[in-house]
Parts: sequence; structure tokens; C-alpha cells
Amino acid sequence: MRHRRCRIQYYDMDWKQCVMDLDGDLSELLQHEYDHLDGVLATMRAIDNRSFVIKKPRGWGGCKQAELF
Repeated sequence: MRHRRCRIQYYDMDWKQCVMDLDGDLSELLQHEYDHLDGVLATMRAIDNRSFVIKKPRGWGGCKQAELF
């Protein structure tokens, strides 16, 4: 499980120290990407096999891929 909120500290292109507070999906995405820097894959964080089940979105009508765009 990931934190819904996080704070990152970083340096910008001019080496100015910056702070960014993130929440929701962006917070979880950043933590996911940060895990890759530590060599951690999503499969290593999975609780059980149900974590990998892909559900069809509501209203899925079996559209061809070309029709989705």
C-alpha cells in the first residue's frame, strides 16, 4: 500500500532547492517510479495474485482498439 500524500525535495535546472507536495494518483505514481530507482518492481509489492487481475472498465462494449481513439 502506498501513501496517498507525499512531499518531495529536489533541485531544479538552476540548482535551486524546491519542494513539491503531491496527493492522490500523482503521489502514488511518483512512489511507483521512485521504487524503480531502488530496483523494486510492482510485482515485488503485490499482496497476492489478485493484484494482477485486469478488470474490464464499466461500459466496455468490446470496442476494437482503433475505435477507442
